[in-house]
Amino acid sequence: MVISTELNTILPRLMKTVDEKLGFFTNHVLISIVIICAVSFILRLYFFEPEIPIRQDANAYFEYAMDMSILKNIPHSEHANDGWPIFLSIFFGIFNFNSYQDYTTLQRIVSIVISTLTIIPVYFLCRRFFDRSFSVVGASLFAFEPHIIQNSLLGITEPLYLFLAVSSLSLFLSKNQKLFYGSFAVTALATIVRAEGITILVILLVTFFVNNRKEKKTIGKIFLAIVIFSAVFVPMMIIKIQTSSGVSSSSLNHIASFSYGSVVDPENNSVNFSNLLKAVETMVKRLGQSMIPYFAFFVPFGIVLLFKNRNKENNLIIISLLVYSLVAIRMFFVAGDLRLIFFLYPLFIILSLQTIRHIGDNTEFKRIFLIGVIGSILLLSWFFLYSNTEYDYEKEVIRFANYMVNNVKVSNNFYPESGYIYGVWASSNLKFPVLSSDAEYVGPQLLDYVKGTNYVYLAQSANSVEEYIRLAKDQNLSHLVIDDNEKRPTYFKDIFYHEEKYPYLIKEFDSAKEGYRHYNVKVFKIDYEYFDSKLKDN
Repeated sequence: MVISTELNTILPRLMKTVDEKLGFFTNHVLISIVIICAVSFILRLYFFEPEIPIRQDANAYFEYAMDMSILKNIPHSEHANDGWPIFLSIFFGIFNFNSYQDYTTLQRIVSIVISTLTIIPVYFLCRRFFDRSFSVVGASLFAFEPHIIQNSLLGITEPLYLFLAVSSLSLFLSKNQKLFYGSFAVTALATIVRAEGITILVILLVTFFVNNRKEKKTIGKIFLAIVIFSAVFVPMMIIKIQTSSGVSSSSLNHIASFSYGSVVDPENNSVNFSNLLKAVETMVKRLGQSMIPYFAFFVPFGIVLLFKNRNKENNLIIISLLVYSLVAIRMFFVAGDLRLIFFLYPLFIILSLQTIRHIGDNTEFKRIFLIGVIGSILLLSWFFLYSNTEYDYEKEVIRFANYMVNNVKVSNNFYPESGYIYGVWASSNLKFPVLSSDAEYVGPQLLDYVKGTNYVYLAQSANSVEEYIRLAKDQNLSHLVIDDNEKRPTYFKDIFYHEEKYPYLIKEFDSAKEGYRHYNVKVFKIDYEYFDSKLKDN
């Protein structure tokens, strides 16, 4: 009883002492941010595997950046987003490597560094809403977000886009007029990096109008903001038109044309509600996915608090959520990637801090609570990354890519696993630096679309293996690559589990017989003589 009484006396005193000592970190924000950046950078490096090649879009950015570093000007390119490879070309021009892997490792390191540095504008964005201690927590929410960390390892556009997007939001909320107008110049840079940046311009203009609609000079200020945006964005668009295929190379044009084909039914020129519902469903799934592992604890209640405490700053968050969600639905017509909603992460952070502040302000030992939140975020992030990292699987996929490069000429595309093939081919066949026009790809051709159509997918057009082969035969399809990925068409799955039903497919590779333990894949050569005779019999 005496011991219990003493503990009840000592423990609060000890907690108070610890809480006061932790005040060092809230009073020295620079040190706290440096520590968070360092831990975040180390966490990214821990999950970084330079032996694994970059894929798909990352290779397109790599070629663009390599060409620009050699030519010293913007190259001819059909690629939509120019900002990231232009920025990357600066680093390619500084370093002189002779291998594909060295350059792509540099590409990914630059991406990692930018993602880590984004912690700083995230902190300043949080400061527009919260005091220093909660803003440090906000910086941690971004620093350790596992989806952001995974994306930063890929060497693609999102890290630079997020750095600019968050910076533009932070500058927009500044009371300094120069910084306020500077936000529109930064927004233009974000739009050059990714086309969705134009949405940020709409968000800023709508927010400014809502917050200042009663002032006489509002329209004039909006006009000036548009002029500043145009002064940065239009020259780049003109250069793009001059060096490429005109307006058709614009990322905005690509998104519009793809989306129109998905939204509108070409037969009666009406809205395709089936695709619309599918896009909404995909967006809802991705929003739910984005909340894992820790935003789900904070964001829902944060939304309630946001509407409960309306002010000019909160209007930016509300309008951003509404406008970007509508735009995201349109984008999800085209693709289902989680990265399409990465712009919402800074908004999730503000919403989360609403909840954390509500709890923290009612906690006796506020600093201990906040350190506990940061520690929990770090642990949840590490566990998520560790649980979702499949390096053994990816290494076997790369091993299989080597087989493809040496044994197959034309096959079906089996993305995402097929995404490593170009990197494997380039690593063994090219000496860098080299222009993309001089680096003629002679690796396996991976078929996606029906010949002579405008992005009509083979896999979706066929209802059977026979129909797929007929549709792809005139593109010299020689092999079928069949793995156990659950997202493959049903008729491909049937081949994997019932290959004996397809006597015109000659199995040339089976991962189970090659000692693979993680990636299950088979390769079949098409016996067209047998296949054609079978069709005649039927």
